[in-house]
Amino acid sequence: MPEPTPLAKKIAELNKLRADPNSGDTTPALRRALVDRSQRVVAKAAELCSELSKSELVPDLLNAYQRMFTDPVKQDPSCLAKTAIAAALVGLDCQDIEAYRQGIKYQQHEPVWGGEKDTAAQLRAVCAAGMVGCATCMEAITTFADLLADPCKQARIGAARAIASFGHWEGVPLLRLKLLSGDPDAEVLGACCTALMDLAPDEGVELVIQLLSSGDTEVRIQAALALGQSRNSQAFDPLRSLWQTEHDVSVRSILLTCIGLLRSTESREFLLSLIRGTDGTAAADAIRALAPYRMMEELSQQVERAVQESGSRRLRRAFEDEFKI
Repeated sequence: MPEPTPLAKKIAELNKLRADPNSGDTTPALRRALVDRSQRVVAKAAELCSELSKSELVPDLLNAYQRMFTDPVKQDPSCLAKTAIAAALVGLDCQDIEAYRQGIKYQQHEPVWGGEKDTAAQLRAVCAAGMVGCATCMEAITTFADLLADPCKQARIGAARAIASFGHWEGVPLLRLKLLSGDPDAEVLGACCTALMDLAPDEGVELVIQLLSSGDTEVRIQAALALGQSRNSQAFDPLRSLWQTEHDVSVRSILLTCIGLLRSTESREFLLSLIRGTDGTAAADAIRALAPYRMMEELSQQVERAVQESGSRRLRRAFEDEFKI
């Protein structure tokens, strides 16, 4: 076995700190790691600062953060350390708004095959989350609006999630505008759907349901997932209707998962009816959709009885795989 590299040894030593986070050596070790020349060591140290709740190291994290903006492409390629530090600051509830302002406006263009790539999109998304806790309503909403128009998908997703976390009604029109105007990436629309359902479930559900009629399959899936996760009682009939008219087998499977996420009596009864039905593929998908509730003894017994009554080996295997873990 080859000898571990010096970098691997440093990372391994840092990981050992988890075993005894209250040791007198932990804080000094993390402090030393935050001034290491390797961005990976700094990133690992930042991760552990948050994980071990080392709020006393916030000044060290801020110093390391600033250092990574000097000759950044060489010192911190892909923004690995800056993003990890920003995430640690958010996790430690740091209220240094200037650090988040700096990161949310930052771009780092690095050469890639055929051109260049902005590697700071995730940093901008993380800093948006940081601004939730310390920005005024006007600054936060303005910043999130700008970020919803960011060229990079990760930043736009981060903006939607930050709007939901911010929890102010003023974010609702931003989300509605984005959903109505569209986005080239369905995942962004999915994040906006989820955020809208979090902030304004009664007012937002109708707009999200409308997206179930999109001609883009991925948009339909993202809207369905947001509706399922919302557990909104108005979502069951539209999701069932879409499942009944959908022809793509893989999409039908996802839709049943979304129906299962609703956790309502009518959604469970519908899935049980499919297990008792004649469509083997739908029955197997329904079993998987109900699997997250395997610890509910009564429901588990209902599923097992329906499988036994079917006499299907395929369904028996599906039940064993999903419910007997």
